Amino acid sequence: MKKRPNFILRNLDNTKIGALGHILNPSGVINYNEISEISFEYPAYDNGEKLDEYDLLTSMRIVDVEGYGQFILQKPIENDDTVKKIKSCKAYSLEYELSGKKITLEEGTYNFWNPLAPDSTVMGIILSEVPSWKIGTVSPDLIGKYRTYSVDNQAIYNFMKSDLQNAYGCIFDFDTYTRTIHVRSIDSLLSTKAVYLSTKNLLNKIEIEYYSQEELERLIELMESMNS
Repeated sequence: MKKRPNFILRNLDNTKIGALGHILNPSGVINYNEISEISFEYPAYDNGEKLDEYDLLTSMRIVDVEGYGQFILQKPIENDDTVKKIKSCKAYSLEYELSGKKITLEEGTYNFWNPLAPDSTVMGIILSEVPSWKIGTVSPDLIGKYRTYSVDNQAIYNFMKSDLQNAYGCIFDFDTYTRTIHVRSIDSLLSTKAVYLSTKNLLNKIEIEYYSQEELERLIELMESMNS
């Protein structure tokens, strides 16, 4: 039987601060193609001794659920009812970083990606705004694919998940350990066999949302109608 994975606290540059060895009531919602979320509580004391890591649980630090992904911590809520002192913590999967950067593009026709000349592509422009991230695998049918649109001061994550996914018919897959963005076309997703994930003993409670084959087919129909 697998043990619950280690929870490691890290700085934004991924340097390790220390282990979170007293996690209470962990739960999570793990989404495909959407930001995932975990939550937990952390006590200030253990057997009357102050836990050093308690004060280090602050916003904009990373919680590494070892082997499963990295999550960016939001501002914890401290509860002190005079009996026990505890922090309630919530963290979003690391691609949430892209919500903090804005992008503006004049109306024009943009190439999605060209690994030989990336700077003028839409993904190259995005990466110039978030240099800590890089692009990984891209479906061949997305390379050299042009679409016309504009964007005015929109959060990069929202732009990618709305305009770009709809315009190019693609899905973004974020590797939170290497800050790598993989991009797959909808067509390639439909041709891929189903993958089954085991989350046993990861968290006390976990929810997974995913697209069924029927939902993906409806998504393709929608994108084709938008691009026609």
